[in-house]
Amino acid sequence: MLTKAKLKYIKSLKSSAGIKSEDRFIIEGERFVNDISDTSLVDFVILSDGYKGELRLLGVRVYSLSSREFKKLSDTDTPQGILAVCIRPKPSLDNFLHRDVRIVVLDNVRDPGNLGSIIRTAVCAGFDLVLCLSGCACAYSGKAVRSSAGSIFNIDVIENLRTDDAMPKLKSAGIAVFVTRLENANLHGALTQTTTVCTYFCSGKIKRTTYDRQVRQ
Repeated sequence: MLTKAKLKYIKSLKSSAGIKSEDRFIIEGERFVNDISDTSLVDFVILSDGYKGELRLLGVRVYSLSSREFKKLSDTDTPQGILAVCIRPKPSLDNFLHRDVRIVVLDNVRDPGNLGSIIRTAVCAGFDLVLCLSGCACAYSGKAVRSSAGSIFNIDVIENLRTDDAMPKLKSAGIAVFVTRLENANLHGALTQTTTVCTYFCSGKIKRTTYDRQVRQ
């Protein structure tokens, strides 16, 4: 049964502060929910009483809610009547430093739609990790999750690391850092080329982006 306290808790997950506080996030839509490959990340599923689709996830808790109350939880204008509350993974950067990995590092990507699109593209391109430095939008916000088209479940994401903490770790692990940037933007002095794996660094919004030649190799 969904108590008033439980409903208030779920509503709090519509904000970045609530997501970070509870380490939970919401994913909406029949396709996105049914495409979750790791059901251990699913806390529970909520279906509206008007939902006519099919839930294919097995072994998960399911609650029913009136369409009116469901709409209050939804972050979309036309909710499909199905959402899942999921556990926000918290991987450690240290676990990736001495492996053959490909990492996308994002700096100051504040638009959650752009951030979600980068996550989706990173999955398609075979990357292993998206590292969001402080100043980026929340990768698990409703808009970012929708823009990722469910890809948020198919790649590790680390958030809120400071540049001064993250970049020296990458350098000391021998990870080569290549930079993409807006034209005339300042590059981070901490970014230097070393050896081994290529790391991409995106700064700002995704438009008029100039790529280093070596990124294309």
